[in-house]
Amino acid sequence: MAILVVAEHDNAHLRAATLNTITAAQRLGGDVHVLVAGAGVGGISIRQLHMSPCFHLEPINLIIFEGSYNRSWEISS
Repeated sequence: MAILVVAEHDNAHLRAATLNTITAAQRLGGDVHVLVAGAGVGGISIRQLHMSPCFHLEPINLIIFEGSYNRSWEISS
């Protein structure tokens, strides 16, 4: 089973809640993928995961999507 964790971050660091979620996902078993998305997220790297306790349980796949997409939707009745 593959698990996708959508990371909460401040464009430089992953939040503690994200690291806790990664740890919980690893304990469930299967492949864990972490999606880091947003404008200016280049400062977040696999190095941060290496320094966290969760990294040593199982390998983690880090997916970084750096960019922004602005689109407004108009919903009419």
